[in-house]
Amino acid sequence: MNPARMERLEAATRVALAFYDALARGDMPAMLPLVSDDCILESAAPPPQGERRAGKQAVSAFWQALLQHTPPADLKIEEVFSTATRCVVRWQCAGARGVDILRVSQGRICEMLRYVKG
Repeated sequence: MNPARMERLEAATRVALAFYDALARGDMPAMLPLVSDDCILESAAPPPQGERRAGKQAVSAFWQALLQHTPPADLKIEEVFSTATRCVVRWQCAGARGVDILRVSQGRICEMLRYVKG
């Protein structure tokens, strides 16, 4: 494999793992530098279509609300894999299972598409 491509894969995976590690600790100050200023988050709630948030402030508000209602220690990462600028994270939290598809650019998460199985 091309070394530059391998570095992109590893870098995207490192960003995703650092974000979810901070999320599991409920550490917003550690999470926010890993998110781009123009980040897009498409959440699974409210059903059926979910909600789209744009910008670091809106995305931050989503995570703040989630952390208020869900004990962060409940988060269990099942699997993470990357394809250059995309990471897929399978997780379990508070009785739900889900998948987040992340796009990472310049060392930050710039898009997060969240799918949850209740």
